[in-house]
Amino acid sequence: FVMNIGGYYWLTGMLERFSGFPFVLCLLFGSVVWLYQGCTILIFAFLYRQARFYGAGNVIAASCAMCVAEWVFPMLFTHYFGNSLHLMPLTIQAADLGGPLLVTGLLTASSAGFYALLISVRTRQVQRFDLALAALLWILNLGYGAYRIHEVDARVATADKLQVGVVQVNMGLFEKRQDPIEGLTRHIQQSRDLEQKK
Repeated sequence: FVMNIGGYYWLTGMLERFSGFPFVLCLLFGSVVWLYQGCTILIFAFLYRQARFYGAGNVIAASCAMCVAEWVFPMLFTHYFGNSLHLMPLTIQAADLGGPLLVTGLLTASSAGFYALLISVRTRQVQRFDLALAALLWILNLGYGAYRIHEVDARVATADKLQVGVVQVNMGLFEKRQDPIEGLTRHIQQSRDLEQKK
C-alpha cells in the first residue's frame, strides 16, 4: 500500500481535477487502487513462503516468487519491480533476453542476497549458496549489460543517419479544440518550413 502511494501519489490530484469529486472521495478511490495493486506483494510473500517450505534457497524462492506474482496479477497500472533500475542502463540490458520480468528477478535476487548476508552476520552461519548465486547473477548481468551497450553503440556509429524534425504548434489543449483549423494550418506551415531547411 505504501509503495503504491509513493508510485501513484498523483492519482488523487488527477481524480480531483478531472472527475470533479471532492478530495476525500478521490483519496478513497486512490486508496482502493493502492491497496489492490499492493496485493502483488501478498502473492509474492505467499509464494516465497511456500518455496522456502519446500526447501528452495532465499535467492531462488524470492526471485521466482516475485516474477510469478508480477506475471499473474492483473494490474490497473502495469509496472514491474525491475523498472526501478531505469536510470541505470547497465543493469537493465538483460530485458532484451527476458523482458522486464527478468530484470525484476535479478533485482529480487540482489535483495535476497543482501538478506542472506544479513542472516550470515546475525547467525554467524554464512549462507554461501545464496550469496554466491546472487553475486554470480549480477556479475553475469553487468557483463552482459556492458557487452550489449558496447555492441549497440558500435552499430549506431556505423548506421545510416536520418534527420528528423518535430513540429509543435504551441496551442493549448482547449485552444486546439476550439480552433482545429488553426492547429492544422500551423502544422502544415511548420512542416513546409522544416522541409525547406533541409
